[in-house]
Amino acid sequence: MRQARARNLWIAFSAVCFLAFFAAASSNAVQQFIWTLLGLSCATVIGFIATGRRVWARSAWSCVAGAAIITVLINVARMIFDTPPRTAGATSTSVGIALTLVFTLLTVAAYLLVSRHRRTVSDSSGIVDSAIVFVAAAMIATEFLVYPFWSDSSLNGIERFGLLLFDGLNVLLLSLTVRLWFSTDRSVNRASRILAVSFVAMIIAGALGLAEFLPSQIIDPTLGRNLIFAMTMVFFAVAGTAALDSTASRPPAADIDAGVAARSRILVLLALCVLVPPVLLLVSGDKPSSFTNGRAFVVLTIPLTGLLIFRINLLVQSYREAVHREQVLREINAGLMRAADLGEVNGRLSDWASRLVEQPEVTCVLGTAEELASVGLGPFGGRLRLPNGTVRYRTVVSIPGSQPARRLVVDSPEIVTSPAQASLAVLGQSLGMALERLALSRRVVERATTERLQLLLHNASDVIALVDAEGRIRYVTEAIRDLTDQSPTDVLASPWTKLFQDPALARGLLERARSVGEAKGDLVMSRRRPSDLPVDITTSTNDRSTPDRRVEVDISWLATENQYVVTHHDVTDRYVLEQQLAYQAFHDELTGLNNRAVFRKELSRAAARSRRSGKTFAVMMIDLDDFKNVNDSLGHPAGDDLLRIVADRLVECMREGDTPVRLGGDEFAVILESARSGEDADAVAKRVLHQLSLPMNLRGSEIVIGASIGIAVSDGTADPADIERDADIALYDAKFAGKGQVAMFHTDMHDSAVQRLSLTNQLRGALDRGEISVCYQPIVDLESESIVGAEALVRWQHPTRGELAPGNFIGIAEETGAIVEIGRFVMRQALHDAAAWAKACPAHANARIALNVSGRQLQSDSVSGVLSELLRETGVDASRVVVEVTESVLMPNDGAAAAQLREIAELGVSVFIDDFGTGWASLHYLRSLPVSGLKLAQEFVAGLPNDFDFGLAQAIRELSLSMNLSEVIAEGIESKEQCTALKDMGYRFGQGFLLYEPMPFAELLMLLKTTANTTWELGQRTDLASDEAAARLSSASVIVPSQLSYRSRRGK
Repeated sequence: MRQARARNLWIAFSAVCFLAFFAAASSNAVQQFIWTLLGLSCATVIGFIATGRRVWARSAWSCVAGAAIITVLINVARMIFDTPPRTAGATSTSVGIALTLVFTLLTVAAYLLVSRHRRTVSDSSGIVDSAIVFVAAAMIATEFLVYPFWSDSSLNGIERFGLLLFDGLNVLLLSLTVRLWFSTDRSVNRASRILAVSFVAMIIAGALGLAEFLPSQIIDPTLGRNLIFAMTMVFFAVAGTAALDSTASRPPAADIDAGVAARSRILVLLALCVLVPPVLLLVSGDKPSSFTNGRAFVVLTIPLTGLLIFRINLLVQSYREAVHREQVLREINAGLMRAADLGEVNGRLSDWASRLVEQPEVTCVLGTAEELASVGLGPFGGRLRLPNGTVRYRTVVSIPGSQPARRLVVDSPEIVTSPAQASLAVLGQSLGMALERLALSRRVVERATTERLQLLLHNASDVIALVDAEGRIRYVTEAIRDLTDQSPTDVLASPWTKLFQDPALARGLLERARSVGEAKGDLVMSRRRPSDLPVDITTSTNDRSTPDRRVEVDISWLATENQYVVTHHDVTDRYVLEQQLAYQAFHDELTGLNNRAVFRKELSRAAARSRRSGKTFAVMMIDLDDFKNVNDSLGHPAGDDLLRIVADRLVECMREGDTPVRLGGDEFAVILESARSGEDADAVAKRVLHQLSLPMNLRGSEIVIGASIGIAVSDGTADPADIERDADIALYDAKFAGKGQVAMFHTDMHDSAVQRLSLTNQLRGALDRGEISVCYQPIVDLESESIVGAEALVRWQHPTRGELAPGNFIGIAEETGAIVEIGRFVMRQALHDAAAWAKACPAHANARIALNVSGRQLQSDSVSGVLSELLRETGVDASRVVVEVTESVLMPNDGAAAAQLREIAELGVSVFIDDFGTGWASLHYLRSLPVSGLKLAQEFVAGLPNDFDFGLAQAIRELSLSMNLSEVIAEGIESKEQCTALKDMGYRFGQGFLLYEPMPFAELLMLLKTTANTTWELGQRTDLASDEAAARLSSASVIVPSQLSYRSRRGK
């Protein structure tokens, strides 16, 4: 501000001096005084500025001050000595020397200013421009000044040399001034440009001074003197103004020289220089001077022309480079528009700058003044010498419009050309706009993010709260309503710990977070509720009305904000689910009993306790008998009900310390730690059997079911897995013994189990090895004792144990699935043999062949398809074939078996129920199937002729009559008494060891050849039951195998 006032005062002072000078035109002394006053004031101001404060290009300003002082001294000397005006052709040696010194100082000042401007740029264009101006000005000066002096015979050699030197200094000063003036606004500061105007004034004054010494008067001496004084006063005034300008103390904004001048200025300058030679020729007219006709004119014209051509070439080259830089700048602008963040811009700046300055290894750093200073980069450019001796050139470009203010620092290995400097300036402008765009985009994104964050917080299921250092809630999201039935305003400013059932635990989490930075934990959050409402954290997870919620708390301590950030995640559902899963992992879902995992864990613990105490304990394995029949007949829901009843009854039979479990399906187990002996365990087992034998009401049907139990007693020395295995072996033995039994494990059972396993392995290849064979037991007419047919029975010729009856391996074959292939083999062999005996014994051509088909075959094999194919293959009449199936395959829900039986019947084959009375059979369902007859089980025949068994056999006979079945065949006849009793009851056909034992086909064939034949015709009834009896028997829904079931059967 003070400097601006000083400049304004100086301008006012200079204006007053000018007015006073022209007002005193009549007084030469006054004009001389005013002129001298202004000159001394100018020298004083410039000297004070140059020495009193920091100024840019101090040496140049000192030269200007010296020139002003010498100019004033020249005039003072002329006034003192009262030197008269010079006549034409005369000269003053002292004045000429002084003026030469003045212009020498001004030329040095101009050179210093120009040289300071071109410290870091390549200046070929500026040099050429200066040379063109110098040559053109030299031609003009030579024509009008130099040649007249040179041809003046009145001047001696020293005077001519002085005038020529003075003229040369004027031309040189003019070229430097033009070069300084034509620099761009950013290449020089304002003070330098103002000073260039003062140089022009002195050049005009010098030219007017030289005109005084011309032989011919081209200007009035008085006018010339006044103009000289006026021009020198302009020099004083303008130079002082430049010195007081605020920019005199600062370097230019950009270190760019005249080569970056506007193209229009350059073109005007070159045009003026091109016109110099023809103008000179035109001015000389018809009387050309010796100069225009001489060799000097040609000598100066040739370099001027060459320089002009060279400058035009530089302009073309500059234009091409400008086009290239413009293309590069467009690509850079496109890259800046695509840039997503400042990091991407920084990553590409060095490459962009390298392409602009057309130099390799260019590095760029963009940052604020503080950021640049932190990495040792100052605000000024220039030539740098690195510690390793490498020279680098630094250019600093301001980024306009960037907030905060940023600069681009470019380091290059070579001097940056002027056009490249301009391109970097354009890059700075583009960077400014890009940074502004990125900032705007960032603000838009931040605003959108803030809005989304607020929306997320408002709708988040987790509760997020800000808690101050004192533990009071300062902010909480809306989700707090779901956890506490309170609004955010209800809990604001209240202690955060009061939200939980255990405030002390919550307070401990806060303290831990403050000490280590974060803390996590599970807390139970209280809800508003009536005081008598019980707290139950294990209530339904889907019910948000539960009194309290379990939350997972994540606390972070923000030391800079002096507050906590607390996230509450409702884990009630997860907690309850974990509890449920933990319960389900160790309990049976259907019955609520412990499961197999608990059984094995408790078994290991019981064994360990037994080893420590020396006391025995027992393991009891329980398997329900014929449970599958309940599922098949009444459905799986009824079976589930039955299992629940069994579990309840099992628990009732337990004593303290006993562990009942459900292993799966219809298998249960009990660890009897209260049993001190096998007798104790047997007593518990019998109590269990009794409870399970009591009738059960299942969905309107009264069911009686039994169970088989295996017991293993241990003193703790055996491995828990071995104890479990032994109890399982005992269970298998109990079931094999006829079910409804209790078996105590002993070592022989283990041997039997090993043998069964061996048989299982050996049975897999028995058919391929030819060890399976078929034998036949004749079916006899009990009255005539003639053979009416034969039942095909399978035998296994074991390589070490000899011939094995079906009872020893059929069960194994059904378990492993081998029964399917064995059944096909027996069926094929029997039908081929039946065809053979029909041919060999025509009298028995109609004798029937009975084939046993298991339930496994009906479920997994197309028996009807195989049978149909074999009938076609053997030619056996289907009416001769009887298929025997057990009751277990006739369950109502077994649709596959029923469909197979219907397909078999459609072939013309008869279907008989084998071992009738020993299993389950719904009479209504039985009537809906194509059953032709029954086979009375040998369990009922074995008790004959006692009254009880007689009544049972008689009842089955009457049942067959009431159901319109053709016949009942009695099995297992082993005594004459049994045979007589059967005949008395009306049984016509039978088979058994009393009549014939099973025999190979060869023996059967010989027997058929020697015996008579009685035709076995189905559909003929030997007697009739009353309609009343038939209706009574057919209305029975289920035959319950209690007294009717005898499981100690002999193998056929």
